[in-house]
Amino acid sequence: MMAYQNFKGTKRKREAEDDILRQAPREIHVVEYVENRASEIKALQKYLGESRGNRLVMQLLPKGLRRRALSHNIKRLPRRLREAAKKEYSNQNTTTRRKPPSRKFRRRPKNLLEEYNRRQRKHVWLETHIWHAKRFKMEEKWGYKIPLQPTDKSKRACYRSTKHHCLIQDHSYMCCIELRGPENQLLDGLSHMTNKSTGQTFAAKGCLSGLREGHTMLYSCDSYPLGAIGCASFLWKPMTGSDVTSTRQLWIWVHPGCHREVCKNLEMSFQDREMEIETETNNTEVSENTENGNADQLKNNEAKTNVSSENCNLLENSTTEPSSNLKNLPKQETGSEKSLVTWKMKVGAVEMESLKDRLVRFCLTGPGSQAVLSQTLQVADIIPEGSKDLWWQQYYSKDHMAIGHTQQRQFWNEVTKCRSPGEVTPHLVLGLTVRDPRILMPDIRTKAKENQDVDTDLSVMSEAPVPDVSMSAIWDQNLRSVVKETKMTDHQLNQLKSDHLIPGTPLELGAKESKIPIILIQNPGVRSKSKGQSGTAPSYGCGWDIVIPAGWSMAFWVAFNYRCARAGGLLESESLAHEQGVLHFPQGYPDTAVGREDERRVQNELLGTYNKKPPAKRPNYTKLGIHCPFQFPWGNLVKQWARKEGMEGECNQAEGDFYVLRNKTMLKEMSKVISGATNKKLTNENKESLFKNMVSMLSTNDQVLSFGSTNPNCLVPVEIAMVTRGCPERFADISIPTQEDLAQLVSDPKSGGPMEKVHKDKSTKEKKAEKKTKKKGKKQTVNKNCGKSPTDSMEISHTDGNEASSAIQSELPKVQEINVDLIDSSSRSVIGYIKEGGFMLGVGTGRGLGFVTMLGLLKLLDSVPHQLPCTVLVRNPTSYQYRYANLHILH
Repeated sequence: MMAYQNFKGTKRKREAEDDILRQAPREIHVVEYVENRASEIKALQKYLGESRGNRLVMQLLPKGLRRRALSHNIKRLPRRLREAAKKEYSNQNTTTRRKPPSRKFRRRPKNLLEEYNRRQRKHVWLETHIWHAKRFKMEEKWGYKIPLQPTDKSKRACYRSTKHHCLIQDHSYMCCIELRGPENQLLDGLSHMTNKSTGQTFAAKGCLSGLREGHTMLYSCDSYPLGAIGCASFLWKPMTGSDVTSTRQLWIWVHPGCHREVCKNLEMSFQDREMEIETETNNTEVSENTENGNADQLKNNEAKTNVSSENCNLLENSTTEPSSNLKNLPKQETGSEKSLVTWKMKVGAVEMESLKDRLVRFCLTGPGSQAVLSQTLQVADIIPEGSKDLWWQQYYSKDHMAIGHTQQRQFWNEVTKCRSPGEVTPHLVLGLTVRDPRILMPDIRTKAKENQDVDTDLSVMSEAPVPDVSMSAIWDQNLRSVVKETKMTDHQLNQLKSDHLIPGTPLELGAKESKIPIILIQNPGVRSKSKGQSGTAPSYGCGWDIVIPAGWSMAFWVAFNYRCARAGGLLESESLAHEQGVLHFPQGYPDTAVGREDERRVQNELLGTYNKKPPAKRPNYTKLGIHCPFQFPWGNLVKQWARKEGMEGECNQAEGDFYVLRNKTMLKEMSKVISGATNKKLTNENKESLFKNMVSMLSTNDQVLSFGSTNPNCLVPVEIAMVTRGCPERFADISIPTQEDLAQLVSDPKSGGPMEKVHKDKSTKEKKAEKKTKKKGKKQTVNKNCGKSPTDSMEISHTDGNEASSAIQSELPKVQEINVDLIDSSSRSVIGYIKEGGFMLGVGTGRGLGFVTMLGLLKLLDSVPHQLPCTVLVRNPTSYQYRYANLHILH
């Protein structure tokens, strides 16, 4: 029975197979079949014959023919590879490849310096670059290689150094511009780039004598309040009793990012002034001038313009390799340093010259900087008698110079008795001539401690010092070059130490010892508890800036590090400014060209990291209601607020044509409106009647209202202090709270804050539909590719990858569109953004610095009652949670 069933099943199977064969054609057309397959065979042969990747013909050989030293005879290769090998040999460079030098040859000092000079043609190295490169993360910025941060975790350690000991930073990338000429002409020309309403100018009485360093804000020539360039510090050469000439000397320190722009505007401002003077003199002396004289004068004017244009070209090419046709180049030691390009010009009686990379500037921050400087710097003994072969013997041969040196020594001895730099006069300038710090170096690294036995006499510090105290020989360019050239090398100094009779004792070189002129500048730090910084200690961030001639950087840097001064980088400067509650340049100056460039750089970096992540591992900013997660649309925000308040005609400006309010009088007036109208202690009766009889903060001040109506396109710098919880981050929104939000805060002071609703992402359905179509397309392409060549399938897969990447990038909102509503993008009206935020270690809470629009601030002040502090809502770009924060004006 079983055998019968098996036989029956096989018979049925055969019958089914016979039915399939009946459907096949009775005959096959061979020619037609071959023609259809010919294209596929050709594509397959082409694919197999091509060399895939960047491999050479020698790398495509079978394993049996591979050799370490293969013969160049092409006939030794297989026939299928000979044609490709001939093409490679014909395209190969016939010149013999030079053998690289050995490591022993490359590590010779001379060859090392040549290699270092070659590597810093594009980006200039600081003199302490080798020291920093071993211990820091370096970054290429503004034409320099700048130390960014230490490789170890040192954020809290650097804060402890600024709070209790000493933090040292190399700010030698700051560019110095020297101006020489009559005082009245200098002040007249510089007045085109400053404004008295922003604070100090170059004509400040406290700084004009040279006893103090000044700080000001520079603008383009006659374009205030627009056209901001950047902040600058300036220093006048002191006028001693023996100086009877009217020529003054001025140093202006600017950021390297705006160095070109400052030089160009200086040229424009002084050229305009010179043309005015020439026209006045020509009108008064027309009868005396002949035709020949006028022709000569025109030729001189043409020559001046030609010289200025050449100087501008030199300035633009200052970061590139210098040409051989330049004049006024400083002397260069063969193979020891890079050649420097100078920008030098003269307009009338005013001479301008760039001292870029010719001065070294260190910044020592913290109360311990006083002890570090007192133990490192020792005033040199000047004996001008005898032969005058040395520079200091010639310089101090005059009686008034020798007397000034004695006064500097006495004043420095009194300064060293102070326990902190905060006790010294703010921005005091002190000139000294000190000994070589390498001779006074301790054997091991020891921490500098202040002298507890010395009594401090603060009455001496309160008295105004004489101008001779601030005088220094570093102002003379010839003396700076002599000090650099006569420096004893480390090898010579170490040889003298090894030959010393008593090891461990300091060397006594006498007249052979180098004398270095320096300038010390006091930095007061935060001297008050204003601007909402209730927890910041007074004089936090105080210290000293030291200016040294070029070539002596490493000698002083190592000496300071041997006294346990902790080294910091650029990020430490930003964190220090955040702890002090001040804006850091260029991040905190969005209306300058350097600030806008920094914002674009940060936007590209964050956008690149965002696009690399898959959609499930990154925030969906469309659902969060954030239109600008990586950039600050200041121009669009200002324009939309003007349109909302009906001031679009007055705000008639192009995109990005805004400015930051720096009028000290107006900022103080707005701060008074906020601080004078608030009362933090609320009784139960005031809580109940707070919103019934609401009176706005602007009810008693018409000056702020009138200023806001006439200046709708300005941004106001503010500080944000969190009320309870939360830590503001960069790009966070600053919004106006509703009356319900304020009532909730009054009833529950520990309230966390309202929540933002989840916004609908309209593109989710489209994304799902695209995924379905892609899956179907892949199945269809797999079935179709069964009869296609491999090259066609590769092209199809490549196009699918491009579509996927474009879909990923389309998830991010298009923030560059002007039609995007920035104000009402969420449930609370946005008035500004946080520029720099984070947790403040000194206060223990989250703080942030940012900007709000003028019209948005007026709307906020009009909606907050009198008895409440000026409260805003802050929302980070990756959160739905709003947090309560108090707003303070930065002034």
